[in-house]
Amino acid sequence: MARAKETLEPSFDKTCELIYKLASERISEKFEEWKKSRNSNNAIIDFYPSDRNLFGDVLNCKKTKKDNPYLLTPKLVEVILEELDFKNIYEVYWGDDAGLYFEELFTTLLLDMQPYNDYTKNWMGIPLTSEEEIRDFYREFILEHEPKSNGEYKSMKECFIQFTKNSYDYFELVNEVGDFIEESPVDNKEGNEVLTFHKLPKKIKIFAEEILLPFVSGICLNIFFDSFEENPTE
Repeated sequence: MARAKETLEPSFDKTCELIYKLASERISEKFEEWKKSRNSNNAIIDFYPSDRNLFGDVLNCKKTKKDNPYLLTPKLVEVILEELDFKNIYEVYWGDDAGLYFEELFTTLLLDMQPYNDYTKNWMGIPLTSEEEIRDFYREFILEHEPKSNGEYKSMKECFIQFTKNSYDYFELVNEVGDFIEESPVDNKEGNEVLTFHKLPKKIKIFAEEILLPFVSGICLNIFFDSFEENPTE
C-alpha cells in the first residue's frame, strides 16, 4: 500500500529568527553599556558566571536544543533584568516599541506563509510572493489605512503589540466583513505582562492563522471585488 503523502506544517523559521535576532541585538547593546561601567577582562563570566557559554550564545543569537531552544531562558532573563538597563521584562523580549519593526515582521511572516496553499488560497491571486510585493501591499493597504486614534477598530500593528502582551482578539471573516470576536490569551500559562519566547513557533502560528490571515484575506477579497467591478467582462 502506498504511504500517504506527508503534509508539511509551517515552522515560521524566518519570523522566529527575526524576533530572536532583535532580542539578541537589544541585549548585546545593553551589555556593551554594562561593560563600559566595569573594568573587567572577563565580562561575560562576571555577568553570568553560572554559564558563560549560554550568555555568549544569546549575544550571538545562537540556540541549542539542550540549553536554549528558544534563545532566552527564565533564569537568564532574571539576571538580564537585574543587571542591564531594561525597564521591564517586556522590553527584554519585544523592545520598547514592538510597532517599530512591525513592517519587517509582517513581510517576513507572509514570506513564511507563502509556500503553503492553505494560506495562499485565501489571497485571491493577489501577488504576495516576494519581499517587494509584500512591502508594497503593506504600505498601500495596511499602513495607509491604519485607524486614527478613535477606538473604532485596531490596526494590524496594534493587534501585534497586543499579541506580544499575551492577548489577542479573535478575528473572523463573515459575509465579506471582518470583525474581532473576543479576547483570548495566547498562552494560558503566561500572564498578561509579556508573551515569552517559550514555544515561539506555536505562538507565531496563532498570530498568523487567527489574526493576520483573516485580516490579509479580507483585504485581498476587497481588492478582487474592486477589480471585478472595474472590469466586469473579464
